[in-house]
Amino acid sequence: FFEFLGAIAYGSTVNDVIRLPTAPMQPVAANEVAATLAEIATGTPSNTTLELAGPESLSIAEFIQKFLATSGDGRTVIADPDASYFGAKLDSLGLNPGDSPKLGRITFSEWHRHQH
Repeated sequence: FFEFLGAIAYGSTVNDVIRLPTAPMQPVAANEVAATLAEIATGTPSNTTLELAGPESLSIAEFIQKFLATSGDGRTVIADPDASYFGAKLDSLGLNPGDSPKLGRITFSEWHRHQH
């Protein structure tokens, strides 16, 4: 979720430096998750797993850097392929979905513009 980017930054900060993985992520706006969940709950059962992701994929470090820059936060982000994500070592798929996700439409820039 875009709404978790601040918590990700906070959880990885030591002395105003944020060390994050270079593994990718594809966050989505929470309101798109809610709308998709409502659609699924009222639709015909598909008996499959549905993955939902945002329309953009960047490394975790890049997304957090964008979030900080647009929020006026001057902390330093270090992209480190060996950094963990809340204690977990991520592979090359990172937090991205599998092959056929449903994609949200709201980009990070659009989401952030509507937060203030």
